[in-house]
Amino acid sequence: MIDFGYKISRNLNKLHSLKVGVSSPQITDDGVHRFAYEIGHYLTNLKHLKVGFESCKGLSEAGIIALTCKISRQMPNLEKLELGLSWSPQITNDTVKRIQDEICYHMKKLTSLTLDIRRCPNIGDESLNILANQLTKRLYNLNALKLKFGSPWITDKGLIKFGQSLFNNLNEVKHLELTFWHCRGLTDEGIQDFADLIKSINNLDHLLIDLFGCQSLSIQAKKTLERSMEHIPKSLFRS
Repeated sequence: MIDFGYKISRNLNKLHSLKVGVSSPQITDDGVHRFAYEIGHYLTNLKHLKVGFESCKGLSEAGIIALTCKISRQMPNLEKLELGLSWSPQITNDTVKRIQDEICYHMKKLTSLTLDIRRCPNIGDESLNILANQLTKRLYNLNALKLKFGSPWITDKGLIKFGQSLFNNLNEVKHLELTFWHCRGLTDEGIQDFADLIKSINNLDHLLIDLFGCQSLSIQAKKTLERSMEHIPKSLFRS
């Protein structure tokens, strides 16, 4: 991992875009720290960074937070950030708050943000509330936002509060993608209320909603949600 970061940093220092994906239990905090330092210190021309550390059991919660800190503080000029942390049981609601705070405080030039925390069983409604309340308010230039969740602890109450906060503060966001995988805490009642909130959106050009694996939902509820998106120029519903 350290050698990989070293080679990237020294040999590709003119890059504008970098995509790195790793999935291994052998990835550790030390390796990720060195990787983040190297790319932040040497790849000063980067505008787009996509990093994925998925199913990395050797990476602790502290390691994930440190990774975000190094990226956000050493790369404040990034315009597009994609952070993939799916299948990470070490991530909690507190982790999500720390990640958000780092990004919002240091990365004011972001125009596109993707945060993938699917299959993270220790997050819940609080994570939805954290992200909905702050991201679009503090990242003034953001025009594309992709949030990917997946936890049995996400409920109707959390979804509705999330929608109320986010949809009323989209600001410059024109492209929105929301994923809720295997959220068995979501019911037809919650989805129908969420659909009503979507009808009030009037400034999006693109909306994608993905409810894959939400087995508690009926076909009728899914159809209601899909119909609620019809007024948006480019909309796509998946389940």
